[in-house]
Amino acid sequence: MSQSESNVDIVRRLFSGAPPSDDAELAAFVSRYIDPDASLSYPGSAPIPFARTWHGHAGFSEFLATFNREVETLRLEVSQIGGAGDEVFIRGFTEGRVRATGKVYGSPWLLVWTLRDGRVTQMLEYHDTQAIAHAFA
Repeated sequence: MSQSESNVDIVRRLFSGAPPSDDAELAAFVSRYIDPDASLSYPGSAPIPFARTWHGHAGFSEFLATFNREVETLRLEVSQIGGAGDEVFIRGFTEGRVRATGKVYGSPWLLVWTLRDGRVTQMLEYHDTQAIAHAFA
């Protein structure tokens, strides 16, 4: 991270680009921006298949693969990004279609990311898990 680039700037840049489109792009993204010891916590339980805590590069990659296999993202809106120190808060709304059921859900969300040396060390995700679980049922 350059001296002039804040954690908020890094997160804004990550959300402004296109998501990785193949395994090689995903591996490069994870290697560059995710700390090897990072954790990602997605609350909820069955029937949401990606609701758990994921660890490290492999866990983050597996989370993204599982999410993309299970859900077609129809809309992703970021409404606010702010931060204090090592923490960055991202607020938005998403709409997705569960591939297995065809059901569509809408969910406001809040992400709390912790960064160290320009890399994400912790991700906490807060969603309307009731709406998401209903779409999986």
